[in-house]
Amino acid sequence: MQRRKQIVDFEQSWIGTNLLSKKLLLAMLGCLVVIHMYSEQTVLQRDSESTISKYSFENRNSDGNQSIDDGNYYKEKQNSSFVFGHVHMAKTGGSTLNGWLAAKYERVCGNKGYSYNAYAANVRAFEAAKKVDWNKGSGGAWVYNEKEIGFEDCDYISKEAGAGFWDLLNRKLNKEYKEAQEEDGVENTKNLIMELHIPCRDPIDHLLSMANHKANVIKQVIYNCSGFESNDTLLEQEVERGYFDMGRFHKDWLSMNATQVNKDNVRVRCFNSIPVEPYMTYMDTLLQKRRIPGKYYPHATNPTRNKTNECVLDLPEETKEKIRNILIRKHYYMKFCDQCMGTEQELPL
Repeated sequence: MQRRKQIVDFEQSWIGTNLLSKKLLLAMLGCLVVIHMYSEQTVLQRDSESTISKYSFENRNSDGNQSIDDGNYYKEKQNSSFVFGHVHMAKTGGSTLNGWLAAKYERVCGNKGYSYNAYAANVRAFEAAKKVDWNKGSGGAWVYNEKEIGFEDCDYISKEAGAGFWDLLNRKLNKEYKEAQEEDGVENTKNLIMELHIPCRDPIDHLLSMANHKANVIKQVIYNCSGFESNDTLLEQEVERGYFDMGRFHKDWLSMNATQVNKDNVRVRCFNSIPVEPYMTYMDTLLQKRRIPGKYYPHATNPTRNKTNECVLDLPEETKEKIRNILIRKHYYMKFCDQCMGTEQELPL
Protein backbone atom coordinates (compact mmCIF):
# COMPACT_ATOMS: atom_id res chain seq x y z
CA MET A 1 0.00 0.00 0.00
CA GLN A 2 2.83 2.35 0.94
CA ARG A 3 4.66 1.50 -2.34
CA ARG A 4 1.51 2.27 -4.37
CA LYS A 5 1.14 5.64 -2.61
CA GLN A 6 4.76 6.50 -3.52
CA ILE A 7 4.06 5.70 -7.18
CA VAL A 8 0.88 7.84 -7.17
CA ASP A 9 2.73 10.76 -5.54
CA PHE A 10 5.47 10.51 -8.20
CA GLU A 11 2.93 10.45 -11.04
CA GLN A 12 1.15 13.51 -9.65
CA SER A 13 4.40 15.43 -9.18
CA TRP A 14 5.47 14.50 -12.71
CA ILE A 15 2.18 15.64 -14.20
CA GLY A 16 2.54 18.94 -12.35
CA THR A 17 6.02 19.54 -13.72
CA ASN A 18 6.27 21.96 -16.63
CA LEU A 19 7.53 20.84 -20.04
CA LEU A 20 10.97 22.47 -19.75
CA SER A 21 11.66 20.79 -16.41
CA LYS A 22 10.63 17.42 -17.84
CA LYS A 23 13.06 17.80 -20.73
CA LEU A 24 15.89 18.69 -18.34
CA LEU A 25 15.14 15.70 -16.14
CA LEU A 26 15.08 13.34 -19.12
CA ALA A 27 18.38 14.74 -20.43
CA MET A 28 20.02 14.29 -17.02
CA LEU A 29 18.69 10.73 -16.81
CA GLY A 30 20.06 9.94 -20.26
CA CYS A 31 23.53 11.24 -19.28
CA LEU A 32 23.51 9.10 -16.14
CA VAL A 33 22.66 5.99 -18.20
CA VAL A 34 25.48 6.68 -20.69
CA ILE A 35 28.01 7.27 -17.89
CA HIS A 36 26.95 4.04 -16.17
CA MET A 37 27.27 2.02 -19.39
CA TYR A 38 30.72 3.49 -20.12
CA SER A 39 31.90 2.72 -16.59
CA GLU A 40 30.69 -0.87 -16.86
CA GLN A 41 32.42 -1.30 -20.22
CA THR A 42 35.69 0.14 -18.85
CA VAL A 43 35.62 -2.22 -15.86
CA LEU A 44 34.90 -5.23 -18.08
CA GLN A 45 37.69 -4.26 -20.47
CA ARG A 46 40.16 -3.80 -17.61
CA ASP A 47 39.18 -7.12 -16.04
CA SER A 48 39.52 -8.84 -19.41
CA GLU A 49 42.99 -7.38 -20.04
CA SER A 50 44.18 -8.43 -16.59
CA THR A 51 43.73 -12.07 -17.54
CA ILE A 52 45.82 -11.79 -20.72
CA SER A 53 49.48 -12.76 -20.58
CA LYS A 54 52.04 -9.98 -20.55
CA TYR A 55 53.90 -8.95 -23.73
CA SER A 56 52.83 -6.56 -26.45
CA PHE A 57 53.84 -6.90 -30.10
CA GLU A 58 51.57 -4.25 -31.58
CA ASN A 59 54.05 -1.43 -32.26
CA ARG A 60 56.48 -1.55 -35.16
CA ASN A 61 59.55 0.57 -35.69
CA SER A 62 60.79 2.03 -38.97
CA ASP A 63 62.62 -1.21 -39.83
CA GLY A 64 59.44 -3.21 -39.68
CA ASN A 65 60.45 -4.89 -36.44
CA GLN A 66 58.03 -5.07 -33.56
CA SER A 67 58.85 -3.14 -30.41
CA ILE A 68 58.25 -5.10 -27.23
CA ASP A 69 57.41 -3.81 -23.77
CA ASP A 70 57.26 -6.42 -21.00
CA GLY A 71 55.10 -4.02 -19.00
CA ASN A 72 52.19 -4.29 -21.45
CA TYR A 73 49.74 -7.13 -21.89
CA TYR A 74 50.21 -9.34 -24.90
CA LYS A 75 46.82 -9.05 -26.51
CA GLU A 76 47.75 -11.07 -29.60
CA LYS A 77 48.14 -14.15 -27.40
CA GLN A 78 44.38 -14.58 -27.88
CA ASN A 79 45.03 -14.99 -31.60
CA SER A 80 47.50 -17.85 -31.11
CA SER A 81 50.31 -15.88 -32.76
CA PHE A 82 52.99 -16.52 -30.16
CA VAL A 83 55.08 -19.54 -29.17
CA PHE A 84 57.85 -20.01 -26.59
CA GLY A 85 60.94 -22.06 -27.38
CA HIS A 86 63.07 -23.46 -24.57
CA VAL A 87 66.59 -24.03 -25.91
CA HIS A 88 67.51 -26.99 -23.73
CA MET A 89 71.22 -26.43 -23.03
CA ALA A 90 73.00 -29.30 -21.33
CA LYS A 91 73.04 -29.35 -17.52
CA THR A 92 70.73 -26.38 -16.92
CA GLY A 93 67.82 -28.20 -15.25
CA GLY A 94 66.02 -28.50 -18.58
CA SER A 95 64.69 -32.03 -18.06
CA THR A 96 63.00 -31.04 -14.81
CA LEU A 97 61.70 -27.81 -16.31
CA ASN A 98 60.22 -29.49 -19.39
CA GLY A 99 58.69 -32.38 -17.47
CA TRP A 100 57.20 -30.16 -14.76
CA LEU A 101 55.65 -27.70 -17.23
CA ALA A 102 54.13 -30.55 -19.26
CA ALA A 103 52.52 -31.96 -16.12
CA LYS A 104 50.99 -28.62 -15.13
CA TYR A 105 50.12 -26.82 -18.39
CA GLU A 106 48.48 -27.36 -21.76
CA ARG A 107 50.26 -27.49 -25.13
CA VAL A 108 53.76 -28.02 -23.75
CA CYS A 109 55.79 -30.09 -26.22
CA GLY A 110 59.24 -31.50 -25.54
CA ASN A 111 61.37 -34.60 -25.64
CA LYS A 112 61.44 -34.56 -21.80
CA GLY A 113 57.71 -33.99 -21.37
CA TYR A 114 54.65 -33.57 -23.57
CA SER A 115 51.28 -32.37 -22.28
CA TYR A 116 49.08 -34.85 -24.12
CA ASN A 117 50.41 -37.86 -22.18
CA ALA A 118 52.23 -36.26 -19.23
CA TYR A 119 49.50 -36.92 -16.67
CA ALA A 120 49.16 -40.64 -17.36
CA ALA A 121 52.91 -41.07 -17.88
CA ASN A 122 53.71 -39.58 -14.48
CA VAL A 123 51.02 -41.72 -12.81
CA ARG A 124 52.65 -44.80 -14.32
CA ALA A 125 56.06 -43.61 -13.15
CA PHE A 126 54.90 -43.21 -9.55
CA GLU A 127 53.12 -46.56 -9.59
CA ALA A 128 56.17 -48.33 -10.93
CA ALA A 129 58.51 -46.25 -8.72
CA LYS A 130 60.94 -45.97 -11.60
CA LYS A 131 64.10 -43.98 -11.11
CA VAL A 132 65.35 -43.70 -14.68
CA ASP A 133 64.43 -45.56 -17.82
CA TRP A 134 66.98 -44.46 -20.40
CA ASN A 135 64.76 -45.62 -23.25
CA LYS A 136 61.44 -44.20 -22.13
CA GLY A 137 62.16 -41.82 -19.26
CA SER A 138 59.64 -41.84 -16.44
CA GLY A 139 56.92 -44.23 -17.48
CA GLY A 140 56.97 -43.00 -21.07
CA ALA A 141 56.86 -39.29 -20.20
CA TRP A 142 59.73 -38.65 -22.56
CA VAL A 143 58.25 -40.53 -25.50
CA TYR A 144 57.25 -38.02 -28.14
CA ASN A 145 57.22 -38.75 -31.87
CA GLU A 146 57.52 -35.21 -33.19
CA LYS A 147 57.47 -36.31 -36.82
CA GLU A 148 54.13 -37.97 -36.25
CA ILE A 149 52.55 -35.36 -33.96
CA GLY A 150 54.24 -32.12 -35.00
CA PHE A 151 54.48 -28.80 -33.18
CA GLU A 152 51.51 -26.97 -34.73
CA ASP A 153 49.42 -27.01 -31.53
CA CYS A 154 52.23 -26.12 -29.13
CA ASP A 155 52.47 -22.95 -27.04
CA TYR A 156 55.76 -24.02 -25.46
CA ILE A 157 58.42 -26.16 -27.15
CA SER A 158 61.43 -27.58 -25.31
CA LYS A 159 64.05 -29.36 -27.34
CA GLU A 160 67.49 -30.92 -26.98
CA ALA A 161 68.62 -30.22 -30.53
CA GLY A 162 71.20 -28.48 -32.63
CA ALA A 163 70.70 -24.74 -33.04
CA GLY A 164 69.50 -25.14 -36.63
CA PHE A 165 66.35 -26.88 -35.39
CA TRP A 166 64.82 -23.60 -34.25
CA ASP A 167 65.29 -21.80 -37.55
CA LEU A 168 63.74 -24.66 -39.52
CA LEU A 169 60.85 -24.98 -37.08
CA ASN A 170 60.16 -21.24 -37.10
CA ARG A 171 60.06 -21.10 -40.89
CA LYS A 172 57.79 -24.16 -41.08
CA LEU A 173 55.31 -22.90 -38.48
CA ASN A 174 55.17 -19.41 -39.99
CA LYS A 175 54.51 -20.86 -43.46
CA GLU A 176 51.69 -23.04 -42.13
CA TYR A 177 50.26 -20.19 -40.03
CA LYS A 178 50.16 -17.84 -43.02
CA GLU A 179 48.55 -20.48 -45.25
CA ALA A 180 45.89 -21.17 -42.61
CA GLN A 181 45.01 -17.47 -42.41
CA GLU A 182 44.83 -17.14 -46.19
CA GLU A 183 42.47 -20.12 -46.37
CA ASP A 184 40.24 -18.31 -43.87
CA GLY A 185 40.20 -15.23 -46.10
CA VAL A 186 42.44 -13.07 -43.90
CA GLU A 187 43.93 -10.26 -46.01
CA ASN A 188 46.44 -8.81 -43.54
CA THR A 189 48.02 -12.01 -42.27
CA LYS A 190 50.01 -12.03 -39.04
CA ASN A 191 53.29 -13.74 -38.31
CA LEU A 192 53.85 -16.39 -35.69
CA ILE A 193 56.32 -14.92 -33.22
CA MET A 194 58.83 -17.23 -31.54
CA GLU A 195 60.52 -16.21 -28.30
CA LEU A 196 63.52 -18.37 -27.45
CA HIS A 197 64.41 -18.76 -23.77
CA ILE A 198 68.06 -19.63 -23.23
CA PRO A 199 69.05 -20.90 -19.76
CA CYS A 200 72.21 -19.59 -18.11
CA ARG A 201 73.97 -20.36 -14.85
CA ASP A 202 77.21 -19.45 -13.11
CA PRO A 203 79.97 -20.44 -15.58
CA ILE A 204 82.15 -22.36 -13.11
CA ASP A 205 79.23 -24.16 -11.50
CA HIS A 206 77.94 -25.00 -14.98
CA LEU A 207 81.34 -26.32 -16.05
CA LEU A 208 81.56 -28.55 -12.97
CA SER A 209 78.07 -29.92 -13.62
CA MET A 210 79.11 -30.75 -17.19
CA ALA A 211 82.30 -32.41 -15.94
CA ASN A 212 80.30 -34.37 -13.36
CA HIS A 213 78.11 -35.66 -16.20
CA LYS A 214 81.26 -36.88 -17.95
CA ALA A 215 82.77 -38.21 -14.71
CA ASN A 216 83.44 -41.67 -16.11
CA VAL A 217 85.83 -40.32 -18.74
CA ILE A 218 87.15 -37.18 -17.09
CA LYS A 219 88.61 -36.78 -13.61
CA GLN A 220 91.19 -34.04 -13.34
CA VAL A 221 88.86 -31.12 -13.94
CA ILE A 222 86.79 -32.20 -10.95
CA TYR A 223 89.18 -33.78 -8.46
CA ASN A 224 92.75 -32.83 -9.36
CA CYS A 225 93.66 -29.17 -9.86
CA SER A 226 97.42 -29.49 -9.47
CA GLY A 227 99.22 -27.14 -11.84
CA PHE A 228 96.14 -25.05 -12.63
CA GLU A 229 97.45 -21.93 -10.94
CA SER A 230 100.82 -21.89 -12.69
CA ASN A 231 100.11 -23.51 -16.07
CA ASP A 232 97.57 -21.61 -18.19
CA THR A 233 97.86 -24.13 -21.03
CA LEU A 234 96.95 -27.01 -18.72
CA LEU A 235 94.12 -24.97 -17.24
CA GLU A 236 92.57 -24.27 -20.63
CA GLN A 237 93.05 -27.88 -21.69
CA GLU A 238 91.16 -29.18 -18.66
CA VAL A 239 88.40 -26.59 -18.94
CA GLU A 240 87.83 -27.69 -22.54
CA ARG A 241 87.77 -31.35 -21.53
CA GLY A 242 84.98 -30.67 -19.08
CA TYR A 243 82.87 -28.38 -21.32
CA PHE A 244 80.25 -29.44 -23.86
CA ASP A 245 77.17 -27.77 -25.37
CA MET A 246 76.44 -30.15 -28.28
CA GLY A 247 76.03 -27.32 -30.79
CA ARG A 248 72.71 -26.22 -29.32
CA PHE A 249 73.53 -22.49 -29.38
CA HIS A 250 73.65 -20.41 -32.57
CA LYS A 251 76.25 -17.66 -32.77
CA ASP A 252 73.73 -15.38 -34.55
CA TRP A 253 71.77 -15.14 -31.30
CA LEU A 254 74.63 -13.11 -29.83
CA SER A 255 73.68 -10.04 -31.87
CA MET A 256 69.92 -10.15 -31.33
CA ASN A 257 68.25 -7.27 -29.50
CA ALA A 258 65.92 -8.21 -26.66
CA THR A 259 63.66 -5.22 -27.21
CA GLN A 260 62.75 -6.19 -30.77
CA VAL A 261 61.58 -9.13 -32.82
CA ASN A 262 63.99 -9.66 -35.71
CA LYS A 263 63.16 -10.03 -39.40
CA ASP A 264 62.49 -13.75 -38.92
CA ASN A 265 59.98 -13.05 -36.11
CA VAL A 266 62.30 -14.38 -33.41
CA ARG A 267 63.19 -12.85 -30.07
CA VAL A 268 65.91 -14.26 -27.76
CA ARG A 269 65.92 -13.96 -23.95
CA CYS A 270 68.13 -15.40 -21.22
CA PHE A 271 67.20 -16.52 -17.73
CA ASN A 272 68.83 -17.88 -14.60
CA SER A 273 67.97 -21.57 -14.72
CA ILE A 274 69.18 -22.62 -11.26
CA PRO A 275 67.04 -22.93 -9.24
CA VAL A 276 64.23 -23.71 -11.71
CA GLU A 277 61.30 -22.53 -9.55
CA PRO A 278 61.45 -18.78 -10.42
CA TYR A 279 61.25 -19.56 -14.14
CA MET A 280 58.31 -21.91 -13.59
CA THR A 281 56.54 -19.18 -11.63
CA TYR A 282 57.17 -16.75 -14.49
CA MET A 283 55.77 -19.14 -17.11
CA ASP A 284 52.68 -19.66 -14.95
CA THR A 285 51.52 -16.23 -16.15
CA LEU A 286 51.98 -17.16 -19.81
CA LEU A 287 50.74 -20.74 -20.21
CA GLN A 288 47.28 -22.24 -19.87
CA LYS A 289 46.87 -24.42 -16.80
CA ARG A 290 45.65 -27.98 -17.27
CA ARG A 291 42.14 -28.69 -16.05
CA ILE A 292 43.58 -31.46 -13.89
CA PRO A 293 47.31 -30.86 -13.32
CA GLY A 294 49.57 -33.85 -12.95
CA LYS A 295 52.05 -34.62 -10.21
CA TYR A 296 55.53 -34.52 -11.68
CA TYR A 297 57.79 -37.52 -11.20
CA PRO A 298 61.38 -36.17 -11.23
CA HIS A 299 63.99 -37.48 -13.63
CA ALA A 300 67.54 -38.11 -12.40
CA THR A 301 69.96 -37.79 -15.33
CA ASN A 302 73.20 -36.90 -13.55
CA PRO A 303 75.37 -38.63 -10.95
CA THR A 304 75.06 -36.87 -7.60
CA ARG A 305 77.64 -34.11 -7.29
CA ASN A 306 79.94 -34.12 -4.27
CA LYS A 307 81.05 -30.49 -4.18
CA THR A 308 83.45 -31.11 -1.32
CA ASN A 309 85.65 -33.01 -3.78
CA GLU A 310 85.53 -30.35 -6.51
CA CYS A 311 88.90 -28.66 -6.12
CA VAL A 312 88.04 -25.93 -8.62
CA LEU A 313 85.82 -24.31 -5.99
CA ASP A 314 88.85 -23.86 -3.71
CA LEU A 315 91.09 -22.23 -6.32
CA PRO A 316 92.11 -18.56 -5.86
CA GLU A 317 89.70 -16.02 -7.34
CA GLU A 318 92.31 -15.04 -9.91
CA THR A 319 92.39 -18.61 -11.27
CA LYS A 320 88.60 -18.84 -11.22
CA GLU A 321 88.45 -15.64 -13.26
CA LYS A 322 90.81 -17.23 -15.79
CA ILE A 323 88.40 -20.17 -16.09
CA ARG A 324 85.46 -17.81 -16.68
CA ASN A 325 87.42 -15.92 -19.33
CA ILE A 326 88.36 -19.16 -21.11
CA LEU A 327 84.71 -20.22 -21.27
CA ILE A 328 83.55 -16.81 -22.52
CA ARG A 329 86.36 -16.53 -25.07
CA LYS A 330 86.01 -20.04 -26.46
CA HIS A 331 82.25 -20.57 -26.53
CA TYR A 332 79.47 -18.43 -28.06
CA TYR A 333 76.96 -19.74 -25.54
CA MET A 334 79.00 -18.66 -22.54
CA LYS A 335 79.65 -15.29 -24.17
CA PHE A 336 75.92 -14.83 -24.73
CA CYS A 337 75.11 -15.54 -21.10
CA ASP A 338 77.85 -13.17 -19.95
CA GLN A 339 76.44 -10.38 -22.16
CA CYS A 340 72.77 -11.09 -21.48
CA MET A 341 72.44 -11.70 -17.76
CA GLY A 342 71.74 -8.56 -15.79
CA THR A 343 70.42 -6.63 -18.82
CA GLU A 344 66.93 -5.99 -20.20
CA GLN A 345 67.37 -9.13 -22.29
CA GLU A 346 67.16 -11.26 -19.14
CA LEU A 347 63.68 -12.48 -18.24
CA PRO A 348 62.29 -10.62 -15.19
CA LEU A 349 61.95 -13.66 -12.94
